[in-house]
Amino acid sequence: MAKVNGNGTIEQRSKGVWLVRLHLGIDPVTGKERRPSRTVRGTKAEARRVLNEWIHDIENGLKTDADKITFAEYARAWHEERAAMGIITSSTLDVDARVIKKAIEYIGDAKLAELDVATLRSLYAKMRESGASGHFVHSVHTKTKQILRSAVDDDIILRNPCDRLSVPRPKPEQKRESLTKREAARLLRVLDSAGDESACIVAVRIGLATGMRRGEVMGLMWKHVDFERGSIEVAQQYTKDRSVRAPKTESGKRIIAVDATTLKHLSEWKKIQADYLHSLWVRQKPETPVVTDDCGGLHDPDNFSRWFQLFCARNGFARYVDDAGKTIPMRWDEDGWPVDEEGRRYSRSNRRSYDAGKMHYRGLKFHELRHTQATLLIADGVDIKTVQERLGHARVSLTLDLYAHATPEKDRAAADLIGSILNETPPAPDKIVNL
Repeated sequence: MAKVNGNGTIEQRSKGVWLVRLHLGIDPVTGKERRPSRTVRGTKAEARRVLNEWIHDIENGLKTDADKITFAEYARAWHEERAAMGIITSSTLDVDARVIKKAIEYIGDAKLAELDVATLRSLYAKMRESGASGHFVHSVHTKTKQILRSAVDDDIILRNPCDRLSVPRPKPEQKRESLTKREAARLLRVLDSAGDESACIVAVRIGLATGMRRGEVMGLMWKHVDFERGSIEVAQQYTKDRSVRAPKTESGKRIIAVDATTLKHLSEWKKIQADYLHSLWVRQKPETPVVTDDCGGLHDPDNFSRWFQLFCARNGFARYVDDAGKTIPMRWDEDGWPVDEEGRRYSRSNRRSYDAGKMHYRGLKFHELRHTQATLLIADGVDIKTVQERLGHARVSLTLDLYAHATPEKDRAAADLIGSILNETPPAPDKIVNL
């Protein structure tokens, strides 16, 4: 912390304008005397108050130029520093950049020292008036709070105004969808009829059997599959930014028990994959992905999602609609790809028959296989701690918030149970014998 020499000085520059100056001694780097100053408009008493507050702030660790740094300057530098560290994923950095840009539009010119609860409350109100969703406003608040917390650590401001302002996270507007027990069974029958000759079919089977995320399935290697113990180790993920990395949290690193039927299909697929790779002069190794592309490498997550949508549409788990929501009749070739009236596959070069930009997917998403696992397990009486560990959630409370909702089966069972309790015939009282 800096030490102020003396009580500072106040000089009148013109009527109602004062120059307050501090004396901080010699700068050890430049060898020059440090004499920062501020201009105050008002009475001399107001200038004295500003000087005293400034001295207090400096001696409590505040940097001398803190009042000159704008929110935009600091937020951009903060974001660039996080990017340079190399520990934040590119997708997270992209989201942060959009959130920070929106905050800068409203308070970018404000000095950090000027930001207070009233200013931030006004920011959030203006965002809502302009049509921003509650989720986005919450994201801006969370990121602004994080930035200002860093400014406190850097001795630029003494306190974080966001700490005194509450912006609750909105409840999810969209219900989490999952397959019913009957639908999940039908999906398994479709997978069985397709056989084990496709890496993508195996990926769907793994997702349904384990509740693993798409990136975790795409990053799975054979060394993570333990056939003897009947388990899969989730140790890494391959995500849409084409990078292999560890799960976001320690709880995401986990070992999941796998049923015997799924293990049998995995064993069969491993043999099929080995023969195919051999035809490419590629040897199957422990580091070989379970879900491979045509060249035996990691499978592109977005390409898999496109395949999954077509798979669901072909098998009645989804449909395509136009801008008005009307179902589009689809035609398929013998390999299961959509074709036009002349039998040609849809592609970037073949969009004459239908504008792909007006074609919208409505149906099962791969992540909903994860919801299916959790919902069915909880509905069948599996304890919430086991479900949490299978999903890789950091806290039981997160699993409860997401999945511990009532299902019709559980509600009916609860009704029957309470009915039997309330309507149970009480036992006859023992006879009293007077002796």
